[in-house]
Amino acid sequence: MKIIQVLRTLVLSPEGSALSDESMCDIILSCFRLCFEPRLNELVRRTAENALKDIVLLLFMRLPQFVEGGSYNTLKTLKMRSSSMDQSGKRRKYSKSSMKEEPKPVTTNVPSSTVTGQATVPKIVTPSCTEDVANQQTGLGEEPVTPVMLTAPNRLKTLPLSTTPATPAGVIVDLQGSISQTPKGPTVEALVTTAEDGTSAVETEPEAVSAQTADEPAPIDPSFVNSVGVRFTSQQPDEEISTVASASTAAHVPYGLPCIRELFRFLISLCNPMDKQNGDVMIHMGLTLLTVTFEVGADSIGRYDSLLTIVKDDLCRNLFALLATERISIFAAGLQLSFLLFEALRAQLKFQLEHYLTRVADMIMNDSPRILYEARELAMDNLLQLWRIPGFAAELYINYDCDLYCSNLFEDLTKLLSKNTLSATQAIYSIHTLSMDALLTIVESIERNCVQSKNGQKPKYMRHSRNNSYATAKIVLDAATIGTPVPPPPVRDTSGQVALELEADSEEPGGNAEPAVLVENISKFLHSSQGDRLSRGAIVGGTSAEDEPTVEGGTLPDASPQKLTHEELAAIKRKKRLLTQGTDLFNQRPEKGIQFLQENGLLNAVLDPQEVAQFLRENSGLDKKMIGEYISKKKNVESRILEVFVKSFDFAGLTIDQALRLYLETFRLPGEAPLISLVMEHFADHWHECNNEPFANTDAAFRLAYAVIMLNMDQHNHNAKRLNVPMTVDDFLRNLRGLNGNSDFDQEMLTKIYHSIRNEEIVMPAEQTGLVRENYLWKVLLRRGATKDGIFHHVFGPQHDRELYRVIQGSTLAALSFVFDKSLDNVSLYQKAIGGFTKSAAIAAHFQLHGDFDALILTLCKFTTLLTPPPNDANEITASVMFGQNVKAQLAMRTVFGLVHEHGDCMREGWRHTTDVLLQLFKAKLLPKSLMEAEDFCEANGKVTLLREPNPLPKTEAGLFSSLYSYLANDGQRQPSYEEQEVIKLSRKCIRECQIEQIVNESKFLQLESLEELIGCLLAMIVPPEAHKSTAP
Repeated sequence: MKIIQVLRTLVLSPEGSALSDESMCDIILSCFRLCFEPRLNELVRRTAENALKDIVLLLFMRLPQFVEGGSYNTLKTLKMRSSSMDQSGKRRKYSKSSMKEEPKPVTTNVPSSTVTGQATVPKIVTPSCTEDVANQQTGLGEEPVTPVMLTAPNRLKTLPLSTTPATPAGVIVDLQGSISQTPKGPTVEALVTTAEDGTSAVETEPEAVSAQTADEPAPIDPSFVNSVGVRFTSQQPDEEISTVASASTAAHVPYGLPCIRELFRFLISLCNPMDKQNGDVMIHMGLTLLTVTFEVGADSIGRYDSLLTIVKDDLCRNLFALLATERISIFAAGLQLSFLLFEALRAQLKFQLEHYLTRVADMIMNDSPRILYEARELAMDNLLQLWRIPGFAAELYINYDCDLYCSNLFEDLTKLLSKNTLSATQAIYSIHTLSMDALLTIVESIERNCVQSKNGQKPKYMRHSRNNSYATAKIVLDAATIGTPVPPPPVRDTSGQVALELEADSEEPGGNAEPAVLVENISKFLHSSQGDRLSRGAIVGGTSAEDEPTVEGGTLPDASPQKLTHEELAAIKRKKRLLTQGTDLFNQRPEKGIQFLQENGLLNAVLDPQEVAQFLRENSGLDKKMIGEYISKKKNVESRILEVFVKSFDFAGLTIDQALRLYLETFRLPGEAPLISLVMEHFADHWHECNNEPFANTDAAFRLAYAVIMLNMDQHNHNAKRLNVPMTVDDFLRNLRGLNGNSDFDQEMLTKIYHSIRNEEIVMPAEQTGLVRENYLWKVLLRRGATKDGIFHHVFGPQHDRELYRVIQGSTLAALSFVFDKSLDNVSLYQKAIGGFTKSAAIAAHFQLHGDFDALILTLCKFTTLLTPPPNDANEITASVMFGQNVKAQLAMRTVFGLVHEHGDCMREGWRHTTDVLLQLFKAKLLPKSLMEAEDFCEANGKVTLLREPNPLPKTEAGLFSSLYSYLANDGQRQPSYEEQEVIKLSRKCIRECQIEQIVNESKFLQLESLEELIGCLLAMIVPPEAHKSTAP
């Protein structure tokens, strides 16, 4: 543990920034070996893990200081060898005689130190392990220095070197990358203890460094005596000593981006589940450390092409593969890392994000027993976290739903969330509430924008916090501290003592600064606030304009350059809908699909070959077989469609087999030989022209291309293998002899083509299955992302909220209605659903979406239970009691009339449903007295009751049984019980809180269209009396 603390302190100290790339890699590699060594105790492994977290945290916090450039070829590669991961626990057996006798020390070569001013640590081992050390390979390409002989008195007992961790199993993990097996006998390393007291020298006193001039190095004493009396004698000649001294004082370059890139690459390789050497512990460790890197350096990673290339390919591929794992801990860690990745770098990962969301959605809706409920719940929570990123929903809509050749990702996910909420048949679990929360997240965001727009406020967006894990305790991220000096917290070791302190007095950090400046500036950068770091360029993109929404704590990424209007978005959606229909028709019959696109204006009435070729190349939804049949038809060849289609490929600089792979990925060759020849002729002509006519003529290129296709079938077609013996390279060369005009093709070129086809089949798109198909689709995704289709537009502001609400309105209303109806006594779910109804109504009123507002009013009126007339045998007491006992009905009643008060101008058809509810309240005598009476000069008190009382039946003589039946049947005449009276009071209180009188009195202030609808509904409900009261008998 002391070794780990020393390594951690060395890296985290201000002087640690002077370490070279190789030295930093050695330290990191040593910590990894300690962390993955199963024969060490748990405490040591955990300490090494925490040290790795601190080191990774520091390196990626410093990432904005480094500049792109330089060669990575000279940097040693971080690669864990199988010897370091040996879990067999086998130990060498040594004879007792070898344990008893004291062997003579033998020197071994030790790698030179790469840090200026750092003394080379010699290593001495016994003869029993000399052969083992010599056979070990470091794999890191270090140059050995001249051996140094260290001698010690025989009275001294030796222990292993403090900087070389010795495991309980006897494995020495050397800091320079080599691993050796220690004998059970005593070994001399560099640290000694006295035999008398057995006290170990915990630390070695450093050699005194005398002042010296730059031209002349200080003389080196060939012998050295430490504090306990041990003399170290060098066996080197004076000339060699001078050479070593000169090399140690030579200037070196501090670590930078190459070291970080190699560390980043190694961490990603640890997460590869396809690598059988990566166990669950290694994968989880890789995910944990990558999470730390993205928590502190996600915004900066996108600035470096060398890092971004690894993210686009290897990291995304590994994360997508981990979605299929059955280990919940690894699955959860992968989801967390995926969130951090797409939260910061989704602008560079357009199609990776689409693929990820599609996989997560499929997992959520998959009812397979192989997928645990916990995994589905974690996936839904991850989707909810993405939904809470400001502007994320709008970005999905603009970049995918409004892209002609992308899926309707936002609409599909919205339907999935609604469907998942509606799947709660027996009870509502957390996965269902998470789905509803995701829908409400979008509603709340749009409603907040509407309120700010109504109040004339400028929209303000908070960056989604990524600092919720390991880095939280180490970095000051409060945006309020921008410009305020933050004292650096001391770094403490595991014992609780202050191990080192970073100073915060320096200048602005920069990638071009001198090494001395970097040492001085690192502490200030580490303890600066997040907003200060962002302002120094840690976020991709420029600063926000004054008229754009702002982000607290930093600047906005680049927003979409083009401001699409509602009409333009509607036109794009219409064009995409027609294009989808045309694609389906094309896959059935190509001519019919092309005709449909021409009729709807997506293609010119006069067929343009360039336009058709672009349609065939860009539309990934087309059937490859149908494309091959279409371009090979005679009329399409005559109209130059095939020619233009072939010329849309850029074959410059590609060998003929590489060009064929690219060419045949876009369509499937037709089945007839003449059609195949026709397609290949055009290919050969274009490839021959693009590569400056390397062969004698185009016929030679055609023959070679056709031979490559035949070779591919011969090597990989099972039927062909069964009938004939696959050709060898000599057969392939013999078949092509004399076909390059009157001469032969280059034999070396043909040999390379043969081995390329033999080792990697040219797989037609329709014939791909399993891993081959996945690899092909992944390559297509990467190539597509490198084109103009991979441009991702950030969206900030409420300019697209109307379109978003129109997409989610139906799904959200269905989900809210279902949850409100199925939740039994869960008041929190009631309140959440009611809040969703209220916010949805506010949005519909803001955008004057009368149909959506009326649909919401109708849904709430149904929940009042008063929209439908009561049964014939029910009276006002029964209706009042039923309403008073239904908490959901009262909530719905308050919500309905609250929305009528607030947004009555937006109501149209909703007035009819509201007046139907008022009519039932009138019959139940629950309306205020002012609405139950009217002025009438014929009455003595000037008031008349609007509700007619039933005429009393005439009294007739009856027997005992008739009287009893009449009493039981005439329930409407009975008085309510005490309990019923209390419930009726609750009903009247609810109606009184709705302030229905105010709605009637202030209806004169409604907009004209809304007032006309209200009056029309009232007139339709009036039933004139048969005769006036004064003329009635």
